[in-house]
Amino acid sequence: MNCPFCEVEHAVTVPQINLNGTHPQDLREEVLRALEAVRDAEKALLDACPNGRDYQGLSGAAAIALSQHSHRLDAIERIKRELDEILGHIQAVIDHREAQRTPA
Repeated sequence: MNCPFCEVEHAVTVPQINLNGTHPQDLREEVLRALEAVRDAEKALLDACPNGRDYQGLSGAAAIALSQHSHRLDAIERIKRELDEILGHIQAVIDHREAQRTPA
């Protein structure tokens, strides 16, 4: 089922914004903070890229460390995409609600 606000099928479970739940503006701010933290983590992880000099004498260890590092970066990218999708949904609901309040 397509989201009535985003007109897309979501790959992640998005919040059902309602009167009993968290205010949409607060939800948006929470997800924005999470996204910012994930981006900061990504930058730190990029700085911590394995260097072959640190694996001297360990046959194949540098290649394994780089592969594992790549998997960690992939995981962060997946998390960023999911948070972006959630954020887009929340923003679409906010925009829809504001359009409903604005007289034509």
